[in-house]
Amino acid sequence: LDLVNALLHFMKKKDFPEGAAQISEEIIEVGEDYKLALRCGAKTLVKSVKKLGLSVHIVTQNLEGEKIVAALAESDKKVWYGIPVHVVKDREPRSKRLGDIIKTKNHIPIDKIRSWTIILDDQEKCWAEEDVTQVIRLRKYDITNPISGKKKLLQEKQHLTSILLQVLEFSAERVNEERNEFYNVVKQKQ
Repeated sequence: LDLVNALLHFMKKKDFPEGAAQISEEIIEVGEDYKLALRCGAKTLVKSVKKLGLSVHIVTQNLEGEKIVAALAESDKKVWYGIPVHVVKDREPRSKRLGDIIKTKNHIPIDKIRSWTIILDDQEKCWAEEDVTQVIRLRKYDITNPISGKKKLLQEKQHLTSILLQVLEFSAERVNEERNEFYNVVKQKQ
């Protein structure tokens, strides 16, 4: 999961717009100088993915990433506590790489891990070419641009719910593939 402009908006308190609460699930103070606006549906998305037994990782190019997730965890430990945070310091395009983030266990090939991975990000261009196919692109979350009209406001509030449905569909497809693969192995042994 990407943080900034995907799940939340993070900025200095003095620049924080007053109308941010209209399109935010929660406003959280981060230290003395910063605030973050959590996108509507972010908690439900993370809780649901965790309930599926899937691993959640935060991957961000924001150098304050660990501080941001610590503030989230302080706000709601059940949702955010214990999520690994990977801060990618390189700002160049294609600098986020699954192979650098997910350490393979039991010698599972990275291609197998990649096939089970979903990347939620507002930018595809920050991910390595080999990982781009795993990106579900989120609409940019920007509290500095006011949303006008009830329809657009409703679309923003429901955006992560529609993303969650895509995640659930992806997970169900992978489980079915694994089940079929298992049955084929069993049949071959018989």
